[in-house]
Amino acid sequence: MSAVIAMWSGGEAISSPILQDRGFHYGDGLFETILFEGGGLQFWQRHLDRLELGCQRLGLQMPALSGVIEHLSQVLPIDVRAVVKLIVTAGITGRGYGRDVTEGGLHCLSYESIDVPDKNSVALSTSPVRLSRQPLLAGLKHLNRLEQVLAKRSLPEGCFEGLMLDTEGLVVEGIMSNVFYQKGATLITPSLAFSGVAGIMRGIVMESAPECGLEVVETAFKPKEMLEADAIFICNSLMGLRSVTEWGEWRPQKAPCLAVMNAAILQKQQQEQLNLKLGCSRA
Repeated sequence: MSAVIAMWSGGEAISSPILQDRGFHYGDGLFETILFEGGGLQFWQRHLDRLELGCQRLGLQMPALSGVIEHLSQVLPIDVRAVVKLIVTAGITGRGYGRDVTEGGLHCLSYESIDVPDKNSVALSTSPVRLSRQPLLAGLKHLNRLEQVLAKRSLPEGCFEGLMLDTEGLVVEGIMSNVFYQKGATLITPSLAFSGVAGIMRGIVMESAPECGLEVVETAFKPKEMLEADAIFICNSLMGLRSVTEWGEWRPQKAPCLAVMNAAILQKQQQEQLNLKLGCSRA
């Protein structure tokens, strides 16, 4: 199934993008990528909560999403595995950076089938592209992704993911994932105080770790500290958790915590799935 797009501007359905939109001109907007699997949207409410937080911080209008749910219910086959992408922008404005939008913004919806992951372990390389530090945008999944585009372009052939540092040399995240490393019964993940995306799966891992007998520490650190790890893994809401078993010349072991972590995450997934056919979360 190839990508299909539906769009609304000011709450009205439209058939083509509006070139005066601030999302197109300035990246003035947010997006969410949500896994559709087993007939439902995975961790839907968590995605909405992050989107609402982003709208508050950027001063955007949070869209009414009943039309999105209805549209997806009509077009997505129950047996497909797909990524659903929702984009919210500030809408149409005049020339210049100043925002004088009075009507609702542009809301775009796309969905595309994706394959079931075939790898539980991946190769990592350190990206030469550095992330800028901007605390006002830290944690948000905003539309400005040029740093990730450049990092992806520089990723060595055959390498799955790039480790991204900020301009101070501190570890932030992967190009498309968040990063954890394990030392004993402790999981360490980078602070996102100055840059990076607060991933949905990152939050679920941090929430689930104590249930699995693991402590979580969120702190600033440099790559050399990861060399002392027992294991490293990356995660996002589409691929789940994956062990890093190759990083430059180093060959870390598979993360021993993933089996118990995946079981805890699956339980949450089953509880929080929004079933499109029923229009409500499964109990």
